[in-house]
Amino acid sequence: MEKQITRTSEINWKPLIEEGVNTDGISVKALCFDPIAKRPTAFLSKFEAGASYPNHVHPAGRRNLCSGR
Repeated sequence: MEKQITRTSEINWKPLIEEGVNTDGISVKALCFDPIAKRPTAFLSKFEAGASYPNHVHPAGRRNLCSGR
């Protein structure tokens, strides 16, 4: 795996768009991107007050770091 440095201050927040899912109030910053899967492999997410994402499963696991005010 190639090492990389991602400067999150240089990445803009973008609205999360998931087909068939209400993602109002959720923004993301992609840290790594898989061009084959056409998806970020790592990202930061920001949830505005009242925003939520439906319960779902990640068979390979997922780590989340959450911060709020």
